[in-house]
Amino acid sequence: MPAIQEHLTKAAHNEQFVKTLTSDTTRFLDWAITGVFYSALHHVDAYLATRGIHPKRHSARSGKPGRNDYVRWFLRPIYEGYRDLDDLSRAARYTPKQFSFKDVQDCLEILQHIHQYVQSHLL
Repeated sequence: MPAIQEHLTKAAHNEQFVKTLTSDTTRFLDWAITGVFYSALHHVDAYLATRGIHPKRHSARSGKPGRNDYVRWFLRPIYEGYRDLDDLSRAARYTPKQFSFKDVQDCLEILQHIHQYVQSHLL
C-alpha cells in the first residue's frame, strides 16, 4: 500500500503537470481538469492512509465502501468539491464537452481547498 508521502508526492507531480496546461491558449484543458482531479484523489488517499484505508475503487462495490464513501464519512468539509472535481474529470474524459480556462481556474481553487484541508489534518 502506498504511504502517505507517496500519495503527496504523486499529488504534487499531478499539480506540476496541470501547471504545464493552464495557459489560456492550450487546447488541452480537459487534461488539466483530469490532472486536478487526480491530484485531489492523492491528497484524499494520503489522508485515508493515516487511517489504514487504501481504497481501490471510487464507488462501493460488493458491499465494500469506495473512496467516495470514505470522503463523505471522514472528509465531509471537502466532499462536495471532491465530487465536483470527479464529475468534471469524468466529463473531460468521456464527453466532448469543451472546457474554458475559467473552468480550470475554478477547479484549481477547489483543489487548493482540498489540499489545505488535508494538510491541516495530516499534522
